[in-house]
Amino acid sequence: APAGRGICILDHLTGGRLDVGVGRGVSLPEQELWGLAPSEISATYEESLAVLLEALNTDSLSYAGDKYQFKDVPVLLAPVQRPHPPLWYPGNFEYAARRGMNSVVGGPIPIQVQAMAKYHQLCELVRPGQPHPTVAGIHTIYIAPTDEEAQARMKQAWVAFTAHLTPLFRKWNLTPPKDPTVGGDVAAAMGAKLLLA
Repeated sequence: APAGRGICILDHLTGGRLDVGVGRGVSLPEQELWGLAPSEISATYEESLAVLLEALNTDSLSYAGDKYQFKDVPVLLAPVQRPHPPLWYPGNFEYAARRGMNSVVGGPIPIQVQAMAKYHQLCELVRPGQPHPTVAGIHTIYIAPTDEEAQARMKQAWVAFTAHLTPLFRKWNLTPPKDPTVGGDVAAAMGAKLLLA
């Protein structure tokens, strides 16, 4: 309910332009710090999402699940966008398509194009004839007066990006799944065209 209230407030402050990202996360250490065993992650995410969506669509929240129980909790603010702001779910196109969620894809542009086509095929398969949600591509680009300057700046930024994205994995000596930083190797990332400078 508090997360729903925050979403409603932000949706009002933005005049109904808020988009919301949801997901289970990919960092097992982070989930364990929240007290979740690996076997509980999917069920806890699904129940949390169900509570959130219910809170965004009612003025009195009642919910009885394995993790959460609420009885007649007043919900005093509804989002501007109905039934709720658009949801984004990265990393699993089939899940996003089935739930009518937007999604995001990374990687080299040719891979993104293939992935986007697959997403639209899945959307049509699971929700035939309905408008497809958005699928967006992510690419890291830096532009400077010279190639050398752009590449030098990209190397500095990539080190910081890697450090901020993977601290829990490093602390627990784990490799991030589908590591978007390519282990912090900027030359490999540029060679794979994950980065453009």
